[in-house]
Amino acid sequence: MHPEGADRTATRLLAPVAVAALVVAVVAGATVAIRTSHRSSQSAGTKAPLLRLTSGSGTPATPGPIRGGNFRRYVLAGPLPSVPPAAAPVYRFDPASAPLDSVRRLASALGLTGTPQHTPDGWHLRSGARQLTVQDGAGWPWQLIDLVEVSSPRLVHPSEPIDPVPGLHAPSTSSAEHAAATLLQALGLGAQDLLINEYGGVVEVRAPRRVDAKPAAGFDTHIVIGTGDRVRYGSGWLGHPGATGSYPLITAKEAFERLQAQSSPLMLSCCRAPGIASRAMTLTVTGARVGLMVATDEQGSLLVPAWLFA
Repeated sequence: MHPEGADRTATRLLAPVAVAALVVAVVAGATVAIRTSHRSSQSAGTKAPLLRLTSGSGTPATPGPIRGGNFRRYVLAGPLPSVPPAAAPVYRFDPASAPLDSVRRLASALGLTGTPQHTPDGWHLRSGARQLTVQDGAGWPWQLIDLVEVSSPRLVHPSEPIDPVPGLHAPSTSSAEHAAATLLQALGLGAQDLLINEYGGVVEVRAPRRVDAKPAAGFDTHIVIGTGDRVRYGSGWLGHPGATGSYPLITAKEAFERLQAQSSPLMLSCCRAPGIASRAMTLTVTGARVGLMVATDEQGSLLVPAWLFA
């Protein structure tokens, strides 16, 4: 595996970027668990091709603007697993275009009307003030935006608590949870372990997803519900990944060392604005487990083995 530069597809993957917001709240950090040596892959008896990741080599990113010189500092306060699994598979998506039937099912579950239109980059549907986009390519990421509410940018990317929005009245937590569960059931997804947060006149619901019983950071479904249980914003994935070649893994200790190195404030010294001080967010790591996280390579999005730190 050779991580390279910045994510070349970041501007096209709106839904995955938005979905990643909660990862920081649930997972203190995540680091790709694949051992970087191609020789080690061969010695493990695998014949999987060398991965060349363009993103996903470190901590999941929080959406929204970079705020001054903020950075994360990790402190270990619990034991880490001493021995990782010998190897774990990478999961890839069907590279074909998103099927119309799946797009229609999603639109119906969201309460949208009209016929989706296909363009070179995917499906689009405008229903009243709401706009649904389902991208072609790996994973078929989707995003719903209520254009009436976009005037509040933080509603689209709710990465932190916000002040109440005038004129918006949040639904009850129970009704929002029911609306979210109904949507998830229509999409064939589970509604267990929902994470619910009320703020700014809306209720945010996030549904974690598992792949082969493994937690998958950045692969959850995100729904923001407003007055009348109307979905104001949503994002997720229509695609279902399948396991491909397996790769040897690094230890949790090695992964934590990578996590600490990636949080260095020295990375910010070249771009810090005058008069803006660096602020460190200290996150206490209490344990780790092997799961999955969203990454990209030259073929698009995929799920790779990762150490997820609690």
